[in-house]
Amino acid sequence: MPEGLIIRAAQFQKPLWNGFLKWEIPTDIDNPNTDLDVVTDCLSLEGLTIYRSPEIKNGRFRKIVIRDCTLLTERLILSDEVKGADDRYPQLNIFNCIIRDRISVHGYCDIEIADSALDPASAGTEALVAEKSMVRISCSTVAEKVAVKEIKASETIFIEQVTVLNNQTGCIRYCRLHESGNKLPYTYKCTTAPVTFCSTLPFSSCYLKLSRVCDQPAAIWAENGGEIGVYHKADYTRKKKNLAIKFKEYLPVGLKPVLIDAGNYENTKYD
Repeated sequence: MPEGLIIRAAQFQKPLWNGFLKWEIPTDIDNPNTDLDVVTDCLSLEGLTIYRSPEIKNGRFRKIVIRDCTLLTERLILSDEVKGADDRYPQLNIFNCIIRDRISVHGYCDIEIADSALDPASAGTEALVAEKSMVRISCSTVAEKVAVKEIKASETIFIEQVTVLNNQTGCIRYCRLHESGNKLPYTYKCTTAPVTFCSTLPFSSCYLKLSRVCDQPAAIWAENGGEIGVYHKADYTRKKKNLAIKFKEYLPVGLKPVLIDAGNYENTKYD
């Protein structure tokens, strides 16, 4: 019988979880492997603001999902005692989240990150450390260093260096990378151009949004001509172009529409 745990916020709500979230299976002293062999199909956290990040100490999982969450403090930790089912690696899926501290995965894991911001609050803290794991990351913004075993990345902004231990496999495509100090697999159509964000303040309406004050390559670097990073699917760049075309159809000959973003932005630049 499938087993699992789902903690999900009510619709249109995002409650604050201020307690500890720790998953640990107590073992029987006489038969220590009995409980640890039980497979949990899914452990899922959805729609929560979590003050203290979860720590998963042991057990067998098919899938661990963190969706639509904001993790404010402390590291998201998967210990090396976390295993998969039937000799397969467990899956860690992080979708549409803001992670404000390091993701530390000490064991073997299949990690997928999409539409998320990895932005540790303390400068110099690695955003992701998973030196035994394969990582797939797309449409995200990563503000600090990354160290993983293997990586497949697309349409993502990496502010700091990326170190890939096995750079003979995987690929990084349509991404923004730090100009030096990387150890990467094959790259395709990537840029090292500076990026400027409207704001780097969490909970700001323009948090980690690319600035529209000045043109920058990251705003048009996606495969479809849109912007890369956590706002890729919002399609701001292409919407702006299409709106300008529509205005032009109704303006007198010789006039060119110019769209100006309104707002009081700090415009933080990263070289």
